[in-house]
Amino acid sequence: MQKVKIEEIQKHWNVELKNAEVYAEKEFEGYLEDVNGVAISHYKGDSERGIVIKGETIAENCKVDQILKLFETPDWEVVKSYDKKAKYFKEIERIDSWSIRHFIFSSPSRFVSERDFILVGHSIHSNEYIGWLSTSIDDYYSFNSNDKSLVRGTNYFTLFKFYQIDNDVKCTMMVQSNPNGMIPTSLANQALHERPNLLFDVSQYLGKKNRPC
Repeated sequence: MQKVKIEEIQKHWNVELKNAEVYAEKEFEGYLEDVNGVAISHYKGDSERGIVIKGETIAENCKVDQILKLFETPDWEVVKSYDKKAKYFKEIERIDSWSIRHFIFSSPSRFVSERDFILVGHSIHSNEYIGWLSTSIDDYYSFNSNDKSLVRGTNYFTLFKFYQIDNDVKCTMMVQSNPNGMIPTSLANQALHERPNLLFDVSQYLGKKNRPC
């Protein structure tokens, strides 16, 4: 087992949390008002890291803890049941409550290589919301897949925010990522814009109805 630079990983995670929070104050441009009960928008801005995608929905008759547990779990059987884009998932290492994970996501086209990601994930318990943030840690954690066909992507951040509103949960998801390698821009944007559908899949897994905010 490699010597993990957990302090550097934690520092990086906190930097990306702050980066993600910046976009909470931005005005996003509407993209799709209702996809399976999820409103999807994007912010193009002027970042060299690319656009940020946001999805928002209300999960009815639900509790925040029910949703958060799905992101905290290291159980692949659970993850593949609600994340339809995930082809493989494994928690490589857990250091206290910090989860280091290997994800492989299905390709949007048979002509495009599948992407894998090395991420650290951790929950957020603030006065404003409960949430989960994951971010790529390739600069701090070395992991090579045996599958040479994979292309290592970069997930700058995926931030989930959950707000308990009476019996419902308002769910917000923001994503900024780079698939790297050779991939048509149209396919990359399509895959990114589809990612907030995960909020619908989570609601379905929990047996909850959802609607746009």
